[in-house]
Amino acid sequence: MKLSIIVAAYNEEQYIRKCLDSLIKQSMSTGLEIIVVDDGSTDDTAKICDAYAKKYPGRLKAFHEANAGQGPARNFGISKSTGDYIGFVDADDWVSNNMFEEMYQTAVKNNSDMVVCDVNKIYDWENRQTSFHSLPKGSGSIDIKEYIEHGLDNAYSCNKIYKRKLWHEFHYQGMVYEDLDIILDMLSWCKIVSYVQKSFYHYFKHKGSITTSYKNPRLYDIFTAYDDAVKHATDQYKDAIAYCVAKRILINMDTPGFNYYLADFIDLIAKLAPDFKQSAVIMRDSKIKRILSYVHEPTLPKNIISNNSSNCRYWLKYSRRTKQIIMKDKTANILSLLKSLYQNGGILSLTNMKLGSPFGYLRALENFALLDQNNKCIAVGACQYSQFIYKLIQEIQLKQTTLDEEIQLAVNDRTVWPHYLYNVKIMHNDRPDLISINYNK
Repeated sequence: MKLSIIVAAYNEEQYIRKCLDSLIKQSMSTGLEIIVVDDGSTDDTAKICDAYAKKYPGRLKAFHEANAGQGPARNFGISKSTGDYIGFVDADDWVSNNMFEEMYQTAVKNNSDMVVCDVNKIYDWENRQTSFHSLPKGSGSIDIKEYIEHGLDNAYSCNKIYKRKLWHEFHYQGMVYEDLDIILDMLSWCKIVSYVQKSFYHYFKHKGSITTSYKNPRLYDIFTAYDDAVKHATDQYKDAIAYCVAKRILINMDTPGFNYYLADFIDLIAKLAPDFKQSAVIMRDSKIKRILSYVHEPTLPKNIISNNSSNCRYWLKYSRRTKQIIMKDKTANILSLLKSLYQNGGILSLTNMKLGSPFGYLRALENFALLDQNNKCIAVGACQYSQFIYKLIQEIQLKQTTLDEEIQLAVNDRTVWPHYLYNVKIMHNDRPDLISINYNK
């Protein structure tokens, strides 16, 4: 068999017929093997796959596996395939009729390890589509380093065909966004990559897809994928892969849905900063170089101390990053809680504290307080060894005041705390009612 196309499907009864029809209609009528893996669907996807296998024997094979995710389903499809080249199509996408004939011919002509085509993206909820060239150069063999750096769909599995031998070295782990890692790593192994500058692949983005459901906790895999991509990079392409990852992170951070993950992006940037700084191509690009400015960006802390249990329930619901929440309905032992905050860092929440997204998903690296529009303090946070928290402990002990009283005094009469307040600023444009006051250490 010349070429095997693998379709992993889970609950795609609404879309899979269009996908399979586009594969059946391929102009490459001989030497094309279609393998459909039903990943434990609970709707009629399995029945549809079996119906196509019965209607097109010898061309399409249907398999059924327990639900394990797209990656393991693709791995299973690879194990059942016989083609010299392998490609993937998502079950809710479709392809142009001549896609695989042209890509396979290009692969044979150039002895390519990988062949890439352009992608046409369809957004059903906006009734629009967009198509663009992945690279400015026309069809033919391409510079792998250039493709890693500037290819718009360089980390996408389905607009490519691969020599079978590549899948002897690589396999999917079952993570969301693992294409980001596996394809960039695979490109480092390739000797010849060819490009067909035609929008053969039609990528259908609908509201129910994993990539548009930003609150899905599985999307946290994106940080592992980015980290692995840089970690697995060979010396030859490390600069290029670091540049690609940095560019994609910045795109993600500018995407509204990813506001829920801003703190995680900041943590990842801090972790990868040494690699970014060593990338010559990053340091030459002022737009991408700005990623390093996020390393010390203040966000909300992991540890929260609250004198109100309902606040804690709110934070547990909306802050996936929170590692520890200490519930305290009474303030009798508030000093011990403050000392814990002083030692470990975190946020001190008062009774009326309400934070909307994306703040519930952020983590603090600096000392700060949150105020409402009336300049009323609703929360105070601190880093480890914060002098503000230390002074707060001292004042409560000395004056025998309550926590609420002392914080209100600090906010309303700033002459009482002259050496600790500075830099009042809006924390986020979509919540101008929330501002940050940073404190000197």
